[in-house]
Parts: sequence; C-alpha cells; structure tokens
Amino acid sequence: EILVGASLPLTGKEARVGGFYRDGYETAVKQWNEKGGVDVGGQKKQIRLTLLDNQTNPTTSVSQFERLVTQDGVNFLLGSYSTLLVSADNIVAERYKIPYVNGGGAASAIYEKGNRYLFGTLSAVENMAKTQMQWLKELQDEGKLTTKPAKIALIWENTDHGKDYQKGVQDFVKANPDRFEVVIDESFELGAQDFTSLLTKVKSANADLFMADAHLEDFILMERQRREQGLYHQMVTYGARGSEKDAREQLGNEAVAGIVAGTWWNANLPYPEVEQFVEMWKSTHNGDVPQWYHAISYEAANTLFNSIQKAGTCDREKVRDTLAQYNETSILPGNKTYFKENGQIDNPFVIVQNTPEGESIVVYPKDIATGEAIMPMPK
Repeated sequence: EILVGASLPLTGKEARVGGFYRDGYETAVKQWNEKGGVDVGGQKKQIRLTLLDNQTNPTTSVSQFERLVTQDGVNFLLGSYSTLLVSADNIVAERYKIPYVNGGGAASAIYEKGNRYLFGTLSAVENMAKTQMQWLKELQDEGKLTTKPAKIALIWENTDHGKDYQKGVQDFVKANPDRFEVVIDESFELGAQDFTSLLTKVKSANADLFMADAHLEDFILMERQRREQGLYHQMVTYGARGSEKDAREQLGNEAVAGIVAGTWWNANLPYPEVEQFVEMWKSTHNGDVPQWYHAISYEAANTLFNSIQKAGTCDREKVRDTLAQYNETSILPGNKTYFKENGQIDNPFVIVQNTPEGESIVVYPKDIATGEAIMPMPK
C-alpha cells in the first residue's frame, strides 16, 4: 500500500470548501485504486488515504500533519485548503523531507521560503489580478468599457491572499496610468460579520469598477450588502469568487448575473481531458458539474500519484525530484501541469462571467472563450 495523509478544514469557517477538497482527493484515490492502483516499478499498489479534520485551525493543521508523518507513517502528503492553513502546515513537509502536493494555497508568499518539498497546483493570486486587468484594458480597446481612466474600488481581505491581489491590481494600474486609477484601496478582516461601513466608503468613492478579493462566505455577505446599498458598478469581481453554485443558491441567479471571476479552472475548458473529467465526475456525483475546487484538488492528487508511478518507487527524494521535473498534459488551464523552481504552477487564469440563466461562460482568454462578456453590467 501507498500511505497518503491529508489534513483539511472539514469543520469551522472553511468547512464548505474543505468538503469539496476531500471529494476531489477521494475521487482521485478511488479512480486509481479501481484501475488496480499505482504501478510502482512493475508492482501495483493500492493507495490508502488518511484524512483528518483541522477545524480551520492552523495550529491543529500543523500538529495533524506532524502526526500523519510520525505516528501514521504516511509516505506522502496532500495539502490543506486556504492560504492561511497551507502557509502554516507546509513546514512539516520540510522538516521531515516528505513531498507535499496542495491545491489550496495560492499566495506567492507561501512559495518564497525556499521550500524543496512543497508543490502547488494553484497559480498565484497576483497573476489573477493581472489577468483581470489585462482583460479590462482589452475591453477598453474594444470600446466596451468607455471610461478612461476607469476608477477602481479595490477591496481586499487582510491576508497574504488579499495582499497578492492588491499588488497585482496596483502594479498594473501604475504601469497604465492613462487607463486606470484606484480611488479607494481598503482591506477588511477575513470572516468579518458586517461590511456596511466599508461599502459606504466605496459608495462615496464613486468608482466605475468594483474589484474585491474575498473568500466564499465573505463574498456572499459583501455582495448581499452591496446590493442592499444600491451600488452600481460597470464591472464587479470578487477575485476568484462569484461563479460558485453556493452563491447562486444563496443570492439567486439574478443577483449574481454579470459578476466576473478570475478562476483557476472551468468545466467548459475546450480540452478532451476536461470533457472526460467532467463526464466522469457527473457519473459519480449524481449529475453534478464539478466546481474549480473539485478539479484543482483532484489534479493535485493525480499529480502526486502520477509522480510516484513515473519515479517507479516510493522513495521520497526520488518522487520529490520527479515532481520538480513534472510536465504533463492535464485538465488545468493551459492543458498541462508543471511547476516553477519555487514549486508553484504558473498557468493562465480563466475569466468567467455569470449569466442570468445561472451558467458561467468563459470570456477570456479569447482562444478558449465560450461566450462574449456583457460589459458594462446591466443596471
């Protein structure tokens, strides 16, 4: 058997998404095991996954990964979800020299510590901000956004994730001062209970574009309150959030229509691998279409198992070296998975926009678009 360990936020603040990651990991394990397991140097080995619940607590997460390695004797680790948790617990991978593949940490700060055993399938948040800005600039060129310079309300969670987003937007604005200006630049605390006073400031800033970076629960509350205050912006984004099924269910299709998200994956990507993955997922999940959380966690697990097979051994150093050289066709945007020297993937983001019918269409990059963006947003 190949013993793989993971600690995820299955209760607490990130429980919803933690459950998606568990599903992604377990689906990959089941798929490999049904095919007979991982071929390790000519011998097929089943994967046994041990999953623990860190309750969205970084201290618990670290001690659980520690336990998985020292007491449960796992061979390899699959990472947690959220920048907060991955930032804390990847220290265990370095301490015990054990490969740790995650699909849950996107802040570039995580990968700036010179870690050797950390690999991530989420591209940096800063890239997402820059992709969104480039897209907005192209919309100006096409005459779809007519305001120049367009005034931006920049709102971000006070975490490495949010700071990455803020930096990405600000760097682009500084390089294109004739196109954009930031008229409000404010942070908020992760998991805040009320955004009314922040949104009052946004209202008086009179911005054209509303650009926020938030996690799922914060986005849902903030957008509800933004609408209650009657704010209108030509373009609204919450960074990676906005296209989730949860948002449509809690806010309603009409309320989230037009919202734009820069996302790490979309079920409409025009690759045969994505089509196969979506079909497989639907057939094993009562017809549900996978969300990006499912795809990214599934791909993280898949990448680890593929690397073990390619290395032909469970030797941690050899698997680590195989991961460092990894470059394979996959379901991710760009159609491949690979890692930069720092262990983080550097693939393109997909920009999607919600439709009134409750769908999300890919609007950028153009070569993989499945529809035209409606800009400015209808009032």
